[in-house]
Amino acid sequence: MYKLVCLDLDGTLLTSNKTVSDSNRAALIQCLDNGQQVYLVTGRPLCFSYWIAQKIDPRIHIICCNGAWYQCAGQTIQHEISPIVIRSLVDALEHFPTVHAFFKGAHDIYTTAAYDPRFLYEHINSDLPDSQTCHAHSALPLSALPEQAQHILKVLIYEPNPQTLLDFRTHLESLPEIQVTSMCKQGFDIVAQGVDKNHAIQTVCTHLNILPEQVLAIGDGDNDLQMLQAAGLGIAMGNAPAEVQALADVIAPTNDNDGVAWALQHYAHCCTKSPKQATQSHS
Repeated sequence: MYKLVCLDLDGTLLTSNKTVSDSNRAALIQCLDNGQQVYLVTGRPLCFSYWIAQKIDPRIHIICCNGAWYQCAGQTIQHEISPIVIRSLVDALEHFPTVHAFFKGAHDIYTTAAYDPRFLYEHINSDLPDSQTCHAHSALPLSALPEQAQHILKVLIYEPNPQTLLDFRTHLESLPEIQVTSMCKQGFDIVAQGVDKNHAIQTVCTHLNILPEQVLAIGDGDNDLQMLQAAGLGIAMGNAPAEVQALADVIAPTNDNDGVAWALQHYAHCCTKSPKQATQSHS
């Protein structure tokens, strides 16, 4: 039996409506009841990850901010972006006035943009204990960010214009200690150098005496590739891009068709790889 189950949130566990289906919830609870460790492994911040975990089962653990914050052996580990890098990012933003950046810590998010619930999470605070609430500091002057944005785990860059986004990404390539962990048509994430989902999983495995081949990982994005390839069994969602599916061991149904539940029901309770499956055969 796989000892550790790691799964992404958006596009994987969560439906297109950002909810957890009853089937997915039941399958995860079954893993927990069987004594398996379950980790949500996501680029989302702590408040949202905790919110989702508690909706499923309080026994679920969290790796969030693309591996910059995680729980391990009863402790939390944080990999913060250095103040020097924060200053460099602010300097770069001065040349790109349309680009928005959201500087995300464990409990605080700082941005020059107006309040936007897609990237700021105060609207879920009523469902969270005081220790897990998130505080948004929006519409800040750019000059205030180096001083106010402290203990930052991840910076989310948002720019709807693809060419401007690419130009800004190119501008950052000369900066030291910056690592882009995921990128889409409208933005990308920045974490400290050496930080990613798989590095966090490896640390957890070391502390729990779990071998890589005892890990089952499920994901759909490019920031999931390393954990899918390093796991004993890497399962890509049916809605994942072709390049992600090509590098996975198994293809599950989509996130809107209980793909996580299907994957766990078929594979979580054994520890053998099966040939790559076609999503269409399970739809």
